[in-house]
Amino acid sequence: MTDLRDLSTFARLSVRLSRAGPMRDEVLTEAGLDEDDWAAAEAHWAHALEAAERDTPDAEGVPPLVAAFSAAFVAAQADVEAGPDMSFERYVALTQIVQRGGAVDEALAREGATLGTYLRAHAAWTARLSTDPELAQRFTAALTRR
Repeated sequence: MTDLRDLSTFARLSVRLSRAGPMRDEVLTEAGLDEDDWAAAEAHWAHALEAAERDTPDAEGVPPLVAAFSAAFVAAQADVEAGPDMSFERYVALTQIVQRGGAVDEALAREGATLGTYLRAHAAWTARLSTDPELAQRFTAALTRR
C-alpha cells in the first residue's frame, strides 16, 4: 500500500488521479488503495494544510508545509506529464515478453505494442522505479512470478 503520509507521494497520486479519468480505479488499485483510503488521505492533508495556513502569521509568508506541498505538486505534474503511456501492469507484462528474448518486435506487436512505445514507457517507469522503492519491489516480485 502506498504511504500517503508522505507529502510528495500524496502530491504525485493527487496529480495522477486528477488526470486518470475513467482509469481512476486502476490508479488507486496500482497504489494498493481504494476510494476510502484516498478520501481519508485527502481529508488528512486538507486539514494539515488548512492548519498550517491558520497557524502561520501573515508576516511569516507562506507556511513551510504549504510551500512544500506546492513544490511537490509541481514536481509531480512534471513527472506525470513525462510519465509512461501505459499502466504499471501492462509495462510489467511487456517487460516479461522482452526478457524472454526472441523476436521482440513481433511479440510486442502481438500484444498491440511497438518497440518504440515500450521503450518510452521503459524510460518513464525506470525513472519512477529508481525513486519509489515500494514500486521497485512490486516490479521485481512481478517479474519473478512469471
